[in-house]
Amino acid sequence: MAKTSSLACAIRVITPLSGEAAGTIEQVQLLLAGMLDAVEIEEGETLRGQIARITDVRGSCECGCGSTAVVVAGASASTYAGILPIHGDVYAADGTYRGGVMVRMTQGLVADLEVWSIGDDQLPFPEPDQVTWRKEP
Repeated sequence: MAKTSSLACAIRVITPLSGEAAGTIEQVQLLLAGMLDAVEIEEGETLRGQIARITDVRGSCECGCGSTAVVVAGASASTYAGILPIHGDVYAADGTYRGGVMVRMTQGLVADLEVWSIGDDQLPFPEPDQVTWRKEP
């Protein structure tokens, strides 16, 4: 997990760990927008505002997977804390289940996209068409 220090409600400093498999700002924005298009969630418009204000991304895991820490600046905070109640299942082109994605919130802001895989291969940051989103009960 990335080392963070709180400077203000909307700004965090992230020390990068591994970035080779992490998503770019555009990839993170596309994946999060796809999530909000697929699953209705309270405060969806607030989260869309945060997506537009992503200013930096970095690899957030030492294992080399696609987990990506996100910096959001100047956006309204939501009431969410911890993990959003949405889960993304990641599939290969042949339909094989590869792993998942979850979104972690800190101080009401999108903070991290946790990407994990099944098996021994690390899963890089997925493309939106590889992810099927579902709302958790």
